[in-house]
Amino acid sequence: MRILLSVLTYSLLALHTVQAQFVSANVEVAGLTCSLCSNSVEKSIRQLDFVQDIEVNLNDNISEVTFKPGKKVDIGALAQKVQDAGFSVMNMSALFKADQASAKSTDRFTYANDQYVLLDSTQKELRGQVQMKFVGDKFLSRTAYKAWEKRLPEVGSGDFAHTYFIVL
Repeated sequence: MRILLSVLTYSLLALHTVQAQFVSANVEVAGLTCSLCSNSVEKSIRQLDFVQDIEVNLNDNISEVTFKPGKKVDIGALAQKVQDAGFSVMNMSALFKADQASAKSTDRFTYANDQYVLLDSTQKELRGQVQMKFVGDKFLSRTAYKAWEKRLPEVGSGDFAHTYFIVL
């Protein structure tokens, strides 16, 4: 009887498991002026194990990065790879797909041991595909970051690997 109850309890918990995944990201890179520059960024980003593909548009300075399904995506590592190639991120957004992940009245949610803090958002429930724009000194130009800097709330790191500020 205990085994049956344990199996039933596990089955019910599995039904409520949130299925979420970052699908892709658009990274606007400052300073891409030639194909050697774009190749450098592409090569650096391809080193990340969660990257499936990358297409760099040299005319718009935007890299479209597609992620491998089922892999944990580290947005901070993606931005760092751009910096490692000798460039900076001007703007970063990502497409997040969730069956359901709610941000309660605290305007925060967790995904894969990372904390996401919603800024200026009236949308409290994430369902389906949601475009997230990342706010932080690694994800914006200096000018854009300065416009946000004083508006960023103080948050403790808690037990999270990373804390990201986002706008939906």
